[in-house]
Amino acid sequence: MEPHMIDYYNDEPQIVHIINKQNEEFAEAREVIKRLDKENKRLREVVKKLDKLKAPSVVESGKDEDGHCILEDKLIDICLEICGGDDEDDEPLSMKLLEDYTSFRPGKPLHDGSIIKRFVDELNEVTGHQKPDWCLTKVIAVCESMGYDDEWLYPGDRGPRIDIYDFARSLSDFGDFSLPTVHTYVK
Repeated sequence: MEPHMIDYYNDEPQIVHIINKQNEEFAEAREVIKRLDKENKRLREVVKKLDKLKAPSVVESGKDEDGHCILEDKLIDICLEICGGDDEDDEPLSMKLLEDYTSFRPGKPLHDGSIIKRFVDELNEVTGHQKPDWCLTKVIAVCESMGYDDEWLYPGDRGPRIDIYDFARSLSDFGDFSLPTVHTYVK
């Protein structure tokens, strides 16, 4: 830039003030970029955690010759086995689910005799073992949607009664389930 008459009387040329102002604006922009980078990193971690809960693709899927969902049929068979083959008497299943639900703790392995573990294993097998965390969360979310929660933790309480067929249908539905339930298991 050409020197101006005013530059002769000032200690610094006028352009220096402009450069200083640009440097201040650059420093502010750099701070905003740093803050946004931190926020971006935090959000990427959240997305990774939520991706674990995204429904996996079904590897072994399909319908049998009668048009019934194979997974749903397997889950109904497990429920009927626990109920002694009587689909009208769902109390044994309700009591077993209540027992397993109350002993469930996120991050802890399920014991081998757990009905929840059996359901998780079935879902996990159908999804080709892609997302075991999703399968566990799906089973817990379905239990909670059927009425199992901390209010049922009283000794001697029978727990909520469930319909075997609704329960199996809910477990075999691979659509998304609500995030208010999921947030408990993603930390």
